[in-house]
Amino acid sequence: MDISFRRDSITATFGALAMVAALLLAASGGALAVPTVDTETTDSQETSDITDGFSVADFNGSATDIGVLRATYDTQNIAIEIVDRETDEVVKRISGDSTRFSEYDSANNGYEITLTQSDFAAIEMGAGESKSVSVRMIGDTTADSPPTASISGTLNNVGDRAVVFIGSNATASGVAETEEEEPGFLQETLFGNTENTTTATVEASDVAIGGAGTTVNVVYANDTVSSAFESSASSDSSFLGLSSSDISESDRISEHIVTLDDENYGIYSQIAPESVLDASGATYAEYDSVGGYPAHSITLGDAYEGESSADISTTAGEELGMFESVTTFGDSGFFSFIPSISSLTGMLGAGLLFIGRPTLQG
Repeated sequence: MDISFRRDSITATFGALAMVAALLLAASGGALAVPTVDTETTDSQETSDITDGFSVADFNGSATDIGVLRATYDTQNIAIEIVDRETDEVVKRISGDSTRFSEYDSANNGYEITLTQSDFAAIEMGAGESKSVSVRMIGDTTADSPPTASISGTLNNVGDRAVVFIGSNATASGVAETEEEEPGFLQETLFGNTENTTTATVEASDVAIGGAGTTVNVVYANDTVSSAFESSASSDSSFLGLSSSDISESDRISEHIVTLDDENYGIYSQIAPESVLDASGATYAEYDSVGGYPAHSITLGDAYEGESSADISTTAGEELGMFESVTTFGDSGFFSFIPSISSLTGMLGAGLLFIGRPTLQG
């Protein structure tokens, strides 16, 4: 068999392929450059305060500045993400259109942003833990596969602060379950309640704490879980469940349950009342936000003196049973524990009516 090739045919074929490749590259805008942290002064006099291997001492999640991150990007469509390297959870994303970004090198698309400890506040960690984190820089958010680059650092957490983060991935210490419940027969017939209720329960075992005075933040970043906590914190039933009222600052939230080592404690909206804050050795929970997410901030009192760990459970959309009690400090809260619609109908269905009081301490 005689096989022969013509040189001019091969040359023409490769020329055509090269032209097609060039057209495709031009149509796609060319290869996208990977973001680069600015560590030299060739193009500008500014360099990045935050570079690979950064470390934060006495980390407490406050608004204290960590430093300025300066980097060059391929386009103006940029973003950064704060990532927990242990769980691969993205705990915060800041887009380039945020006013926090400013341009410092227009010729090279150089942008800077001041990062604070609060940007990392939702990262899960135990008291006194040194936690590895990443800052991921995204070069073109409009691309199907945007170019990215990351730098890593360490947060050296203070000894009286811990965080449990409930996100999309399995966490190191906390797991969550949600359930949608239909209204019971008495709720529908007596009160016309036809809406389903979503309940959520979070369990975190052996959370590392620093004894009495530790604050444990349980952060709800998962959409379904956070929705359950938010909806059950907006209003409270009153007058034997026949009406409801908005929950205001320092009001107790009856449809949240916070349990520490099998003991139930009071939960307050945003900030605990002065009577609780002034009580000696109080353990209590405040429902507000941490790192931009709904969260319970739990203050551990004298009951945790000398302790190094705690088992924590939080629930949304449910109330304590009629024979259960909550331990409060300096706050009797009698009227806030009159049964709501859900608990009242359950009692009526059992042929019982019981009005419970919390256990008062301090």
